[in-house]
Amino acid sequence: MISLIKNELTKIFHKKAIYVIAIIAIGFMILNIVLTKYFESNVQKYNSNDVEFYTDLLNGLDKSDPNYKEEYIAMKSQLETAILLQKYDYDSWQWQVISSNSDKYIYPMIELEGTENYEKAKNEYDSFVEKLNSGDWRTFVQAELDDVNEQIKTFEKQKLESNNPNIDLQLLDINVKKQALEWRLEKDIPYGDSNKNEILTRWEDSKKELEMLKEQEKTKPLTYEEKYSKQNVEETVYLSEYDLKNNLKENMYLNTDGDRWVLASDSDYSQINIFFNAQLFITIAIVVIAGTIVSEEFNKGTIKLLLVRPYKRIKILIAKFIACLIILILTYVVMALAQFIFGGIMNGFNDYVGKASIYNFKTSSVEEISTFKYMILSGLSILPQYLLIMTLAFSLSVLFINSPIAIALPLLGIMGAELINELAYHYEKAKFLRFFVTPNWDLSIYLFGKLPQFEPISLPFSIAVCVVYFAIMLVTSLYIFKRKEIKNI
Repeated sequence: MISLIKNELTKIFHKKAIYVIAIIAIGFMILNIVLTKYFESNVQKYNSNDVEFYTDLLNGLDKSDPNYKEEYIAMKSQLETAILLQKYDYDSWQWQVISSNSDKYIYPMIELEGTENYEKAKNEYDSFVEKLNSGDWRTFVQAELDDVNEQIKTFEKQKLESNNPNIDLQLLDINVKKQALEWRLEKDIPYGDSNKNEILTRWEDSKKELEMLKEQEKTKPLTYEEKYSKQNVEETVYLSEYDLKNNLKENMYLNTDGDRWVLASDSDYSQINIFFNAQLFITIAIVVIAGTIVSEEFNKGTIKLLLVRPYKRIKILIAKFIACLIILILTYVVMALAQFIFGGIMNGFNDYVGKASIYNFKTSSVEEISTFKYMILSGLSILPQYLLIMTLAFSLSVLFINSPIAIALPLLGIMGAELINELAYHYEKAKFLRFFVTPNWDLSIYLFGKLPQFEPISLPFSIAVCVVYFAIMLVTSLYIFKRKEIKNI
């Protein structure tokens, strides 16, 4: 058997296609690292074209016509906002403050043009601009915090005077906002485009949703979809709190691989997520090898030379399958090493902190995990997907003795997997698709005790489905290959 496997690996490594795929995959990886590091850009809400756009719209409106008054005020406000935003960088705290306060300062000033109250509105706007230019973002946070405290007093007073349940929900929301503002001051987190600001904003939004679901849970049991949503926001809230309370380094960020959130440095996150990021190239590599390893033998007539050797057909086919499996593992290793080396060169090997923080639903706590362990868990959890795609290509190669078909059909299956999963999730009549392999082959959804997206499935169920499909394809291949007629080849 070992000599058969060595022989198959020798033939595989003589194929030019495998080296072409490897070069393209590594080249794409390097390009992605470079683009992420040097050319990452944000889409701005306003640019120089916006000023021209709103100016042209205003020129087409009759300011004196009462029918266009509201439209004129809206367009003029947008124009003044665009002009003001152009003075600051997109990632500055001023940009975010202007975007969130235009209705408070700019719109009223435009609306009151020509009235006796215009000067007051204009003075408030000028004071707003002066504060922007002073560079003191804390002034705006404190003003917002003072306003929030006043709202809390008002809601608490209303709560004493009435039994309106909506007031409790409003109080929950406003107290979450208060905590976010206090953290902003305490942790020195200015408005703007930064990792810490994104984490704080995400915490605030998720915390509000979590509190709402908790209140809802007090009156009636949550549906499965609501439980799943609750887990998602819990994960975001507790990981964000962990980051904020522990003052993690600036290069730590909250990001996702599929349905999961993780705190890690840029280099560590790229490493633990490599088997997701390189999915296309891993899939192509194993499909090309598995889809041709049998069919090419028949097409070239070399299968006769193989079968005259003193080995049973089943042993020959198993040797070919094991060779494909070895290529899959080698692809994993090569992609992981390439990401580590080139990521370290571009971002600095010091960026590899060697750990990541995850939320463990089994223990309801944030836990630190080594980068290597997380990478291994991620790789193993999606290995069934690659193994089943490889087995499908292998089986089609045996069944049709046609390499293009054996390569094309698995790739089409990968492309249609998302559609099948969406149908299984959203449509009641398509729930039978949950017994199909694609909603079950990604076991990463079960990592750290998280609920799966589909209610009827579980880890044992998904493993059983994958094993059944794998067994059917492999046994069918062995049966067909054993009975394959080769006299006319």
